[in-house]
Amino acid sequence: SLNVAKARIRKHKKTLKNSSVKILFLKASISNLADRDLGGLFHYINCVGVLHHMPNPQHGLSILESFLHPNGGINFMIYGKIGRTGIYHVRKMARILNNDQNDMPTIIESKDVLDSLPSTNFFVNNKMVQESVDVQDFLSEASNHVGINDMIRNPCDIAMTIDEVNQFALNSNMRILAPVFPKDYEPKGNQNLLSKLNSLEWIKRAAFSELQSGTIAYHHVWLVKNKNN
Repeated sequence: SLNVAKARIRKHKKTLKNSSVKILFLKASISNLADRDLGGLFHYINCVGVLHHMPNPQHGLSILESFLHPNGGINFMIYGKIGRTGIYHVRKMARILNNDQNDMPTIIESKDVLDSLPSTNFFVNNKMVQESVDVQDFLSEASNHVGINDMIRNPCDIAMTIDEVNQFALNSNMRILAPVFPKDYEPKGNQNLLSKLNSLEWIKRAAFSELQSGTIAYHHVWLVKNKNN
């Protein structure tokens, strides 16, 4: 990804040369950024699919918050707990089969678990999971292991409900400004139900929608500092 970004910069070097833009490419863990001088605060931070793979996601978000400009925002995505129903069941089964010898069961153990699942299993009945690239790659003749590694063998991976994402942000002195895809959090129902829900704050309507649809596998939201109005 760094090589691709650098190639794009080279392509536009003439334009950049005549501007005041300065670019620093840095490959490092978020946890190691706290003591670095990155040249100032950021108006925009992109953090998609990162923090849920950290041993302490809250610490990671607090570090990002410390680098965020008072009027800046974070494009943030983290796994959704309800939409990923079944994944963590299968992961636990693979670890039981591995006798918890290590954090990552083998490819063979993971495949054996997937092949054993009956039609009643949550993983099998989760349409979002079954249609995902990870599962489709596994089912293809190519027998791609990337999906199994990410979904089942991943040693560090958490998921949250939208309520938990909200609290997660508040714990780091931030708040959800808005969802990136608002329609994901729009409840459905008759006029009586919708009028009651519309009288509630957004986070409660969003929590209702997440439970109602069962399809939100990723929470993708804009985060800002608490005091940023």
